[in-house]
Amino acid sequence: MLCSLASAPITTSASPTDTVYELSVCHLHEGKLPLLLDRFANNAQRLFTRHNMHPVGYWVPTEPPLAGCTFI
Repeated sequence: MLCSLASAPITTSASPTDTVYELSVCHLHEGKLPLLLDRFANNAQRLFTRHNMHPVGYWVPTEPPLAGCTFI
């Protein structure tokens, strides 16, 4: 699995009201997407909540060539 991350810079002077957004793009081997979807549906949300992270959304492309092997 290859993951690309893009996020706003985090500074040490950030106040509690500052928001940082992260975009993760995971390129998967064929057949691995259902496993990753299951992981995010059943396990990741608890981890995010524990670390005070609030996911905005998850996307899966529906058109080739990224359909079935990309998780955003």
